[in-house]
Amino acid sequence: ITLRLNCTELGASVGYNNLLGWGHTLQGQLLYKQGLGYAAMYRAPNLGRSGITSALQYLYTPEQEIRCFRAFRKFDGQASYAGAVAVSYTRRKKRRLLAGHTHPGPISCSFCYWDGWLGRTFRRDEEDSQGQLVVTGGLSQQHFIQRPEVAPNTNRSFHHAVFGAGSVGFTHKKYYEDQLVYGVGDTEYIPYGGKLNLTGGYQIGEFVNRPYLRLDLAQGGQLRSLGHWYGVVNVGGFWQAKAVEQGIFKLHLHCFTPLLEMGSHWIRQFVNLRYWAGFNMFAGEFISTNTNKVSPDFRDPFLGGTQRLQLCLETVVFTPMRLAGCQVAALGFVEAIRLQDVQGRVRQHCFCKTLGVGLRCSHPRWRLGALQVQVGYHPLVQGIGFELGNVMAGPFDELDIDAPGTIPFQEY
Repeated sequence: ITLRLNCTELGASVGYNNLLGWGHTLQGQLLYKQGLGYAAMYRAPNLGRSGITSALQYLYTPEQEIRCFRAFRKFDGQASYAGAVAVSYTRRKKRRLLAGHTHPGPISCSFCYWDGWLGRTFRRDEEDSQGQLVVTGGLSQQHFIQRPEVAPNTNRSFHHAVFGAGSVGFTHKKYYEDQLVYGVGDTEYIPYGGKLNLTGGYQIGEFVNRPYLRLDLAQGGQLRSLGHWYGVVNVGGFWQAKAVEQGIFKLHLHCFTPLLEMGSHWIRQFVNLRYWAGFNMFAGEFISTNTNKVSPDFRDPFLGGTQRLQLCLETVVFTPMRLAGCQVAALGFVEAIRLQDVQGRVRQHCFCKTLGVGLRCSHPRWRLGALQVQVGYHPLVQGIGFELGNVMAGPFDELDIDAPGTIPFQEY
């Protein structure tokens, strides 16, 4: 059973991870976003021992409704084939900048979306399951039911579209054992390796057809006494009228130091650096200083930008202290962020987004992993946030190759 509280979003969720002893997961969530909302998710792994996982999801808030079914199989272990099919319906009410307007206004839209993809791995030999060539191909379609007025060069984010893509890449991934990284005592398996993946696609739009190209690079490993370093670069965009459209560049650097001894305590420093940039984006395609999905009450004080630099520093102190049999670690963190709009202007009066402290604990009998409590002050919006949940590990899934597609540009 898992429990997660988040006072920033004014919500709470509870889940059961082994329903009826079948390993199925059932989760429920209550949240408040300008009105009461709720969500439910049912997940059934390894159907018929096929390695296929199916999931049903439903979300309702006054501003959004999502219904989704998805079945997928990942490249895992000796599996040579992977793929997924998904069908969803989404209804949204949000503030957005439309073509021909200077300020964002409320809009309503709804759409149906489906996609499917299939991939295959080719290994150099049967014994080498870590280094492999991966080839994938997929097709998706988005069809709007309700949307603002559109034209060939107006509100292009709301055009109907069919997108086909394929990719070819090489990934090499292994693990080493460590302790006191994201947990508080248990043995942890930290991946390392590299990835090179090239994706090409073609979009058949309602008014315009466009080719697409994307490159993904990732590398991670230990650097002697400097600790574990991990870097990811994603760059891609559409080509239209002899220019790049919706071009996106992403850079992510993640690292943590070796354990530093200080008396009877151990210290580990974490550093996260992220950079996002969008080039020649459509009207209303902005990112904000919000790096996670939040409620409208936690509204960003800025209109939005197309470039964002984010730096997170976290210091974790592992102590020999035990509370009720639980191993305990204390932490402090600071998050700085810089947002730049399409004209290159920076309107922020403060670059510190969050400043806070927390407590992390785990028990040998717990099966839900380490729990973490965080309390932070947000100078940009002058608010205090509280969060209780499981500790999230590093972004090591970027070493894997998954469905071929475009680089997402989260409009938080």
